[in-house]
Amino acid sequence: MQAYELTIDAKVKPTPFTIVSADDFHVQIGRSIDPHVVLEQPTVSLYCLDHAKARALFVDTPPAVDLLQAPFYFIAQYEAAQRLIAVPYATLHVLAREVQLDPQHIILFYSTGRCGSTLVSHVLNQIPTVVSFSEPDVFTQLVQLRTAGQSNAAEVTALLYASLIIMAANARQRGFQYWAFKFRSYSKSTVVVKSCQNVYISQLRKPATDKRNRYADT
Repeated sequence: MQAYELTIDAKVKPTPFTIVSADDFHVQIGRSIDPHVVLEQPTVSLYCLDHAKARALFVDTPPAVDLLQAPFYFIAQYEAAQRLIAVPYATLHVLAREVQLDPQHIILFYSTGRCGSTLVSHVLNQIPTVVSFSEPDVFTQLVQLRTAGQSNAAEVTALLYASLIIMAANARQRGFQYWAFKFRSYSKSTVVVKSCQNVYISQLRKPATDKRNRYADT
């Protein structure tokens, strides 16, 4: 198995809320490293896929940066990134197969916009045994790959599962036993992982008799 370091020359993402991409950084290839670092080092987190090169890109951030406290995980990753770690898809899948954890402890949140899902994620992070990732954007990328016809369902499903398992395994090193993933609203059409807990949060319209309280979060 192989992985290698990418040195960041520049951060060039056009806007903070643009869907993550390998093009967000100008990089140079660095040394080869042990791919298990993405499972074992708590400062390393999955940022995006570089599908054209069949690899996943992880960011390494300073120990003082707590990505879990950020309302938008992917923005905090980008801003704090010090280096990238590139892991080929083949290695990513091998790493995921090495992990032993119960998928029933993985909770997936699909939601519409402005429905209170960020608050739900914040509340879950107050539980000592639970970690909630608020909008890791690699999953939005997977939706793009599927809807644009750039990948088939089997490959998207395998990448989705590997991404979930590796992120959960990394968080387990910090003592968490349950792993929640709150997707961006764009990801509500992603592949549903039947072995995980799938939760849907939507916004219900109330009668417009009171304009100050027109919507309710459920």
